[in-house]
Amino acid sequence: MTDRIRLEGLEVEAVVGVYPHEHLAPQRLVLEVSVQTDTREAGLSDTLGHTVDYDQIAQICRAVAAERLHLIEAFAERVAARVLALDGARVERVWVRVAKPQAVPGARTVAVEIERSAR
Repeated sequence: MTDRIRLEGLEVEAVVGVYPHEHLAPQRLVLEVSVQTDTREAGLSDTLGHTVDYDQIAQICRAVAAERLHLIEAFAERVAARVLALDGARVERVWVRVAKPQAVPGARTVAVEIERSAR
């Protein structure tokens, strides 16, 4: 299956990092989530219940952002696991990218990308 639902450029504020100065204030993270699913039924029926609700994906990202984590790798894993566990969703695979723009002076961003399967 090659159908995908994508959430691109979602910005969240999160306290994430291993260094003491990173725990003082939230930092901006930029998220990308791509869900592999079969969209044919939703396309034919025009019914939200036949697809993956991208608003739920955004809510998952915001909920993970409210947690205090050390690594953006952990952030990505939590998002992926929760998207795969969505009730009634037909998620086959999920790809998550978490970027931390101000992490390294002189670099535009640092990021982690993961891909996980429902199987």
